[in-house]
Amino acid sequence: MNAAALILAAGTSSRLHTPKQLVRFRGETLLRHAARAALSSRCSNVIVVTGAHGERCASEVAGMPVTVRHNPRWAEGLSSSIRAGMAVIAERALMPDCVVLLVCDQPGLDADLINRLLETHRVTGCGIVASHYAGILGVPALFAANYYPALTALEGDHGARQLFQRFADDCDAVSFPDGIRDIDTPADLRLISQSLTP
Repeated sequence: MNAAALILAAGTSSRLHTPKQLVRFRGETLLRHAARAALSSRCSNVIVVTGAHGERCASEVAGMPVTVRHNPRWAEGLSSSIRAGMAVIAERALMPDCVVLLVCDQPGLDADLINRLLETHRVTGCGIVASHYAGILGVPALFAANYYPALTALEGDHGARQLFQRFADDCDAVSFPDGIRDIDTPADLRLISQSLTP
């Protein structure tokens, strides 16, 4: 299976008051952590979409075998970064069988989770495989190629979550309890640093 990972790293992190992509956690930034997880998975291509802090984020993954795409329309919301990443896939004619959407504020993310999404897709044949935590479906999430038009048609700051409901009959999930632990505020960072410390 040919899969691409699309890391969304374009936001302002306004509530955190510092770019969450560049927050250091266990010796590396959250962006580099996400990129390393994707590169260690079975994904054959990794695309990083930057925005508000483009140069700093690009520098953080310099030297890693990833494609960096700056999204000049990042202020329009998360969907604009998904479209920017999908444009890279179209331009480079990568045509992967599926794409996995990732974000930078889930320190519990690892290659094993990404591979479980891929394996669930392979075994079940479901075109969408989302992560399940706190009673909801969320990212990381896999979308098969037939959903690329739906991804590129997204608008606003709602991301791909609306597609889980729209195509519920073709959606499966993998458990990701640590998915609830994201970083939006300084308090979140303090709590996560304490709770995920080995």
